[in-house]
Amino acid sequence: MFEKWGHFSYRHRRLVPLIVIAAILAVYAIFGTQLGNRMSQEGWDDPGSSSTAAAHIEQDVFGRDNSGDVILLFESPDGRSLNDPVTFGAVASHLESLKTEHPDEIAHVTSYFDTRNAQLINEEGTRAFAAIGLRGDGEQTLKDFRAIEDSLVAEDLPVETRVAGATAVADSLDDGMAGDIVRAEVIALPVVAVLLLFVFGSAVAALMPLIVGILSIAGSLGVLSILAGLTQVNVFAQSVVTLLGLGLAIDYGLFMVSRFREELDKGTSVPEAVGTTTATAGKTVVFSAAMVAVALSGLLVFPQAFLKSVAYGAISAVGLAALLSVTVLPALFGMLGHNIDKWTVRRTKRTARRLEDTVWFRVPGWAMKHAKLVTIGVAGLLIALTLPLAGVKFGGINETYLPPSNDVRVAQDDFNDTFPAFRTEPVKLVVTDATEQQLVDVFVQLRDIDGLSSQFTPDHGTVDGTTVLSAGIEDRDLNSSVVDQLRALDVPEGVNVYIGGTPAMEIESIEALMEKLPWMALYIVVATFILMALVFGSLILPAKAIIMTVLGLGATLGILTAMFVGGVGADLFHFTPGPLMSPVLVL
Repeated sequence: MFEKWGHFSYRHRRLVPLIVIAAILAVYAIFGTQLGNRMSQEGWDDPGSSSTAAAHIEQDVFGRDNSGDVILLFESPDGRSLNDPVTFGAVASHLESLKTEHPDEIAHVTSYFDTRNAQLINEEGTRAFAAIGLRGDGEQTLKDFRAIEDSLVAEDLPVETRVAGATAVADSLDDGMAGDIVRAEVIALPVVAVLLLFVFGSAVAALMPLIVGILSIAGSLGVLSILAGLTQVNVFAQSVVTLLGLGLAIDYGLFMVSRFREELDKGTSVPEAVGTTTATAGKTVVFSAAMVAVALSGLLVFPQAFLKSVAYGAISAVGLAALLSVTVLPALFGMLGHNIDKWTVRRTKRTARRLEDTVWFRVPGWAMKHAKLVTIGVAGLLIALTLPLAGVKFGGINETYLPPSNDVRVAQDDFNDTFPAFRTEPVKLVVTDATEQQLVDVFVQLRDIDGLSSQFTPDHGTVDGTTVLSAGIEDRDLNSSVVDQLRALDVPEGVNVYIGGTPAMEIESIEALMEKLPWMALYIVVATFILMALVFGSLILPAKAIIMTVLGLGATLGILTAMFVGGVGADLFHFTPGPLMSPVLVL
């Protein structure tokens, strides 16, 4: 089948790439350019969790809690009190103008400068804050923030103004990921081009995998945009899909180009070389893509929409990379023929010496002669690299994932330190169907919860039998302890209690991942074992591949733990050690 397709591609070598490339460019132009407006910041939570139920109940009864959307942190640069009439009046006027100029985006502004609440200013009177609640829900919240972002800091104020808050952090993370993707593509493509030029020695040959890589990125973005119009696609999925699609496309391109040149070196005619390349390397590419796609489909086991969106996008990227490799490349090979070696910058001398004389033959040859020693040594090294995994910690995405010098992160850290009772990530308890006495019984128990920066207080009055209580947590390391204590509450009969807020959402999301992870691992092992057994006709080779994958994966997670949890290289690479983002384990 593959050889027949290769000959078909040769016979229609002008038509095939024209149709495929035109289709990809059309998908990118129509859909891919709209991707930025379709991506979601949500999808991290477990839809069936208590924290998700708590958020829905609170929003249905009271509306979205927007008290921590945006924080403006005001600080007197010369130590002068913010109660100075000139300073006080200037800040109050600025906040009032924000509400006046942006009525469609700003729902309310709560600050020391309109309430003189002593809790909203530090003891020295040099630092105070304003909490801005945005009107939008869901994705509209971030759009509202971006609409007012340029107006938040006034240059003529006699104080230093910094921006923090949950939505500001989300915007910085979004900008950071978008910038990282662009940098990765801008840096990766030229570096890969140089490496390919070194490997192949020919500019034309080196260009082939790059063509597939660039088309794969464009097509993947278009497909991801289409998916975003049908289901929730998290913004983080774009970076995974883009880099995965680029990497596999270049990898598959290497297979195809190398095999085609080998066939030409044997003296095979161009039509036969195209057919043989497609029948051998093309078949390998398709089965490789199938196994990767099956492994990625394991992400669909998890309840989080974020992981499902990564699965949809990544599977489409892998499929597209394989499709381009067995359609566009054979046709291009047919048009180029022996010109595949044109514009040679380095003579690779592929036929000047025997295969047995190359380093690529001698190294594995030596390894096979010393099989026991190499196996024990390499396996021991990988196991040693896995050991740091014992200290792994998982957490949710927050401002600590921003660079230490990021303005929003610095402002958020200073706000949390100065006003711990108003942390923008409180833990919440949503109580329904409670009498006044039952609510008092719950409230009394909440006084004994350890690890809080302030006691639980009601966010609103009781409405329709629903009460929302919230409190800050002293440190994120105590999130699990506080949630466990809340789960142990003696809830009065007939009363429903839901633990909510960002800390509970993160804990329950991690628990959902850990619960489903063994099933995902079992599915991937069984499915890939069956596929490889069918392809290779052997049971030993699939078993060997799975063992190697487990060792490699363990070493990878061990290195990640040593770096990002243990702090190895933190100063060199400019990051703050902390818990790994929980989906990293799955991905």
